[in-house]
Amino acid sequence: MNKFLKLFLILLCLMFITFSISCFNQASRKEIAIETEKTTNEKLEEQPKGAEGETTVLEEERPVESEEDEEIDKLSLVLQKVGPSVVNIEFEVKSEDGSVGKLLSSGTIFTNDGYIISASPIVENLKKITVTLQDGTQVLGVLVGMDKNTNIAVIKIDAQNLEISTFVAEDVKVGEPVLIIGRPLGEELDFSQGFVLATGTNRTISPDNPPLVGLIETKVKSGVGGGSLVNMKSQIIGIIIVIQPLPGSDELSTFATPSDIVVNIANQIIEYGRARTPFIGIEMGENNTAVVGVYIQSVVEGSPAEEAGLKGGDIIAEFNYKKIQTPYELLAQMLKHNVGDIVKLKVFKDEVYTTLDINLVEVTQVQEQKESSVEEYPASVGYVNDFAHIIDKEYESQIEDLIKELEENTTAEIAVVTIDSLEGKTIEEYTFELFNTWGIGKADKNNGILFLVSLNDRSFRIEVGLGLRDIITSDIAKKILDETVLPNFKEKKYGKGSFECIKEISNYIVSPK
Repeated sequence: MNKFLKLFLILLCLMFITFSISCFNQASRKEIAIETEKTTNEKLEEQPKGAEGETTVLEEERPVESEEDEEIDKLSLVLQKVGPSVVNIEFEVKSEDGSVGKLLSSGTIFTNDGYIISASPIVENLKKITVTLQDGTQVLGVLVGMDKNTNIAVIKIDAQNLEISTFVAEDVKVGEPVLIIGRPLGEELDFSQGFVLATGTNRTISPDNPPLVGLIETKVKSGVGGGSLVNMKSQIIGIIIVIQPLPGSDELSTFATPSDIVVNIANQIIEYGRARTPFIGIEMGENNTAVVGVYIQSVVEGSPAEEAGLKGGDIIAEFNYKKIQTPYELLAQMLKHNVGDIVKLKVFKDEVYTTLDINLVEVTQVQEQKESSVEEYPASVGYVNDFAHIIDKEYESQIEDLIKELEENTTAEIAVVTIDSLEGKTIEEYTFELFNTWGIGKADKNNGILFLVSLNDRSFRIEVGLGLRDIITSDIAKKILDETVLPNFKEKKYGKGSFECIKEISNYIVSPK
């Protein structure tokens, strides 16, 4: 009995101890819960109060993006937007010793059907142009034209639906951050960061060419072999044409032709095969007066300046509402306009300011005609222009029929010209200038061809328009001349040689080999 009593007392004690521990744990958990709620309420009270009836939700704390991260994001966005329109251009040039060298540069796609803008290449003995797109695709290119006044060139590739970037004409500010983006070595995109040092600067890169005017000067850490000058809005504000080291520094100074001039010149080259430089017909001199502007030394006879009543001693203060102080600034403004435009000139003449309308003409219409010592080119008389009288009537008729048939079936336009003398010019100069003077093929995609023979100079040449240069390449033109013209002309069979030449050209155009 005593044993059972002792056992019962022991069990009772154990139950009491267990109950006490349980109550303690519950009380502890309750205190912890109360404390947690209190803390949470305190935190909620620290948050901004919502409007009555609204619930304020605690947001997770997010890491703050650093300024460096923001700059990287901006840079990445610009490269993504502009990068696809930037290409690599490889110019293959044949040297005097017969060896072939390569010049690498960058270009920017201007139109989605394959026109590309770049700085002017060295084009003497240019054999081939290869353009590498962003995806590594390589396409043969043709030099459409180039302009010595701006150092801008236009190249055409056979492609469609290309990605292009936006060219903008804006007031670029000194100190503005910029990027130079290019593909100097091939498919890989390269860039350099910098800022605008100056605007409206001028540079002379060749004594044979006029100074480059109205340039944007930038300071960058490294060069990328030319390319596009881009603002942080992903807009192209210029094309790099000159890169120079900064004295006493490992940084570079670059010079870009502004986009408004670039676009205007590129459109002219695409339409006419060359840039048409506007001209008003004034000789400028040093301005030693108190009046700010461009001093007119004299005017060219028969020029728009003379027709507008300008004379020596007048001072041009504004060109189409833009203030100008130097001849360079005047030229920069003129390059933004086209031949045929009528602009306003604010002129200080006869001690008062007056505003005049003046028509912009092409420089060749007045200046080059007066400077040229070569006789005026003959006017076209048809498909066969036998001024040297060396093609007999039978072959002349056959050539005309052949050219007519070709024009009916294609867009090509061909002219045959024979002359007595080149009048002191080279065969290359004469054919090029006559080709452009007559505008052969200019009416339809520059699909023109001129076959010229100079009797006394014993020379001949095929000048090919830009639209046909991928078909009649320089090698093919030489092959045609060697196989058709040379053997016949040696025997003085000028009519037969000319006919076979045009026939072979026609065969290539109708059925390219």
